[in-house]
Amino acid sequence: MTQRIKDPKSISREEIDKIISDGKNPIIQFSEYSYSTPLLKEVNELCVIYGEELEIRFYGHYGDKFDAKILYNLPDVQNLSVDCLQYIENHEELGKLQKLKSLSFDVYYFQDKDFLSKLNLKGLNRLVIGDNNKKNIDLSYLSECKNLENLHIVGHTKNIDVVGLLPKLKQLSLGSIGKKQSLLFVNEIRTLESLMVILGGRQSLVEIKNENLKKIEIIRVRGLEVLGDLSRFPNLSYLHIEDQIKIKEVAFSNPLLSLNDLKVLTCKTLNTIIGLNNLLNLSNLRIYNTSIEINEVLNSNLPESLNVFAFYTAKVKKDKEIRTLLDSRGFKEFD
Repeated sequence: MTQRIKDPKSISREEIDKIISDGKNPIIQFSEYSYSTPLLKEVNELCVIYGEELEIRFYGHYGDKFDAKILYNLPDVQNLSVDCLQYIENHEELGKLQKLKSLSFDVYYFQDKDFLSKLNLKGLNRLVIGDNNKKNIDLSYLSECKNLENLHIVGHTKNIDVVGLLPKLKQLSLGSIGKKQSLLFVNEIRTLESLMVILGGRQSLVEIKNENLKKIEIIRVRGLEVLGDLSRFPNLSYLHIEDQIKIKEVAFSNPLLSLNDLKVLTCKTLNTIIGLNNLLNLSNLRIYNTSIEINEVLNSNLPESLNVFAFYTAKVKKDKEIRTLLDSRGFKEFD
């Protein structure tokens, strides 16, 4: 969870300490030119103390171009978001931040396709490359990201195959990737544990076969019809499928020992989950707004490990009846 401090006039260490002690991640964010040089220097002192734990964010600035020259006052920032912006000036200033470890960059009207070449990529462990109106950022420079563990790319595909060569990448999110772009490079990432494919479009995900994946999320991919046999991911522990209106089946043809959390949400034409009995250690199952019948699931020899089972049809009366039935079988609705 995060707690945001928006457009502050002053900021104290005590305030940041309180957020962290509450178990939340602090974000100091500025939506307009309300910050002064003295204030930014105070923020930089906090960056020295908290390092990557403290995120500094610049967004919005509606009616203005965000001028990245002000980053001169934040030489010690490690976690920076420059996102949800229309325009930016002097973006090369980002390359002067030598201590940067986490960067989120999302500027819609942005022309510099070689932007990544200007960053200190070797120091980054997390990078978000947001969408722009050209979708033209050259990803080949990511080959310098020797320590990158978390990468989120939205819309950009130029030289995207280089992602398959990243030596430490654990988490990859691909947003709004066109259907003509092959995803075979995902299989080359030997350290990859988590994959999200969101928006964009394609008919099938069968080409993805990375056996190291532990977590997969597939959300609102246009035209997606075929997932293939999901037991091809022997280390999978978490699977989330959502807003896929053309998928008719989810299948596990072989036993999986690791999958313990399965969510299938708003897949209206989905009428069967094949091989639930093969999920030998499944503990959490949530099904919402599909064409699956509750009795089909209950009669499918569910694994004894199943503890939390929630099933919803989006019809209030029927959902109450189903919940009563599941309660009588000893299933919890929530963990």
